[in-house]
Amino acid sequence: RHSGYHAVAKTTIADTAENFYDISYLKFDLNMSNVTTALSGSVSTTAKVVVNSMNKYVFELDPAYTIDSIRFNGNLVTATTNNTVRTINLAAALSLNTVFTALVYYHGQTVPGTNFFTHGIVLAQAGSNQMMYTLSDMYLAKDWWPCKQSLIHTIDSVDMWVTVPVNKKAGCNGLLKHVKLLSSGDSRYDWKTHYPIEYYLISVHVAPYRDYSYYMHFTPGPDSML
Repeated sequence: RHSGYHAVAKTTIADTAENFYDISYLKFDLNMSNVTTALSGSVSTTAKVVVNSMNKYVFELDPAYTIDSIRFNGNLVTATTNNTVRTINLAAALSLNTVFTALVYYHGQTVPGTNFFTHGIVLAQAGSNQMMYTLSDMYLAKDWWPCKQSLIHTIDSVDMWVTVPVNKKAGCNGLLKHVKLLSSGDSRYDWKTHYPIEYYLISVHVAPYRDYSYYMHFTPGPDSML
């Protein structure tokens, strides 16, 4: 742990209803920058009901963010807010093992952090370059995405699409699958990880990075590795 970290006991998630489901897949589609904590976009959560009956869907998101819309299994729904807890009361309860998808569109800005383990989004200086990175350990994921902050379960796979300004790059978990140049001049970085991952390890970094990639050639033999 970083020397500035002080453990704070937390015995459960923010609301017991978060234990009604397990997340299997996340799809992020976010607009982010290296000079601000402001972000916008969407996060899609695919999960399975693990109780006999689930009559509400509960997740965590800092109240500094405005939710533009939510689609639960394709249907437009609304959520109530109680501090960081967002609750959707379902029209019909879902039974055990039912798979569902919740798509949340949102935007906003949290207070930028300047040190470790106090804010989910940190602005920092690297020489003359400005950078932004997320640090969700351990209950700060809600500072930047609609989440379930449970230490019990892992997420099977994550797609992370991050659109960044001209001449900036986004680094995330997993493998970089594609970089798409948009008509605006911005770039969208599409990352994917298909290994089980804890919610607090999902991360994004944005900065004027330089791509330093090269091939290592094995000796003897013709093979090489990126």
